[in-house]
Amino acid sequence: MQSNFRLLWNKLQHHQPGSDAKRVTWLELFYELIFVVVIARLAHHLAAHPDLKTFIEFVLLFIPVWWVWLSIAYYNERFETFDLSFRAFTFLQMLSVAAIAATAEYGFSKTATGFALSYAFARAVITFMWWRAGRHNPQTRVVTNVYIRNFSLSIVLWVVAAFVGGPLGLALKAAGLLIDLITPLLTLKDQATAFPAAARKLPNASASS
Repeated sequence: MQSNFRLLWNKLQHHQPGSDAKRVTWLELFYELIFVVVIARLAHHLAAHPDLKTFIEFVLLFIPVWWVWLSIAYYNERFETFDLSFRAFTFLQMLSVAAIAATAEYGFSKTATGFALSYAFARAVITFMWWRAGRHNPQTRVVTNVYIRNFSLSIVLWVVAAFVGGPLGLALKAAGLLIDLITPLLTLKDQATAFPAAARKLPNASASS
């Protein structure tokens, strides 16, 4: 019974140097297909309103979408397991990205609250995954603890921004996104120690999260 449970819910272990690259799974392909929908909706809105304001909005909405994708891609480089827990968290990510897809086109207007909450939910899932990884791999906590602390602050800012709106809401979102983007850079010197394995799927995977 215990061995069957381990097959369903494995203890996380980061990939060791020399571990073989795994093929891309159908689950990953389906997950990334949802991102295609998000980008398509953003591009459709830009094509329908080809002006400078819409282009700036496109860029500002694309960055958090890209960051969500990069976050899970980098995590998978280090802790992909294919057990029930991995699939469950991937499913939660899919739900969050589907919500982003539904709200991205008007992420600065009528669906701004939904977009902000969807992004916060996606970030909350990946932050929890990093917490779990650090719990099972103490040697990685020099990196994961920084991720958890800073990303949690960013999530709070985005949740508050979802209900504030206006210039203050935009400022809170910008501050949260800036924290997300800068945080991995704060761990550069500890990346090699925490994650000695080379990239398995992403070329030159480094300090992303």
